[in-house]
Amino acid sequence: MSDATTTPTTPNLPTLEPDTIIHAVRNDYPGHEFVLGDRVFPVKDLDYDSYVEFMRLSKSIAELMRDAMDLSDGGDGKMGLNFNLAGLDMNRVIEVAGKDLPKLVLLCCRASDEKVTEKEVKRLAKRPQVLLEVVLIQIKHNKMVEEFVSFFPRIAGRLSDLVEDTTSALGASSSPPLASARTRSSS
Repeated sequence: MSDATTTPTTPNLPTLEPDTIIHAVRNDYPGHEFVLGDRVFPVKDLDYDSYVEFMRLSKSIAELMRDAMDLSDGGDGKMGLNFNLAGLDMNRVIEVAGKDLPKLVLLCCRASDEKVTEKEVKRLAKRPQVLLEVVLIQIKHNKMVEEFVSFFPRIAGRLSDLVEDTTSALGASSSPPLASARTRSSS
């Protein structure tokens, strides 16, 4: 006979220092900053809407990187990345540099200063490479790659739990829910 109640297990989570918790709550991370022209901006966690917009806009950069990189066997069992100039579409690079990069960095700047404009971001940066550096800093700060890579396996695990729960619930009832609903409605 099995025990009907199960104790949920929690993974071994890292212990957080009190300062780390305080900085996260305040969205204030000393030493995490980026420079645009003569301005210094703190790196902050993006709010939900900004995070989603950041992901939407960064899709074009991810596609450029995908097309310009080839996976290779590093020989030691580790995979490596090689730059593939032939896979780079310069028209897309220019489009991303002109449209998406300034908007991405604007989201980063507005996390600490809501009055910053896209025009100001472009004026301060002067070059797209500076904007790309800010984008990479934000991606690393928000752990976007880690979260995205782990998202689908987590969802698959949760769906598996739901299937087990559904199967268990259906097995516990004397008749399938649809059959009993049809029986009641036809009487």
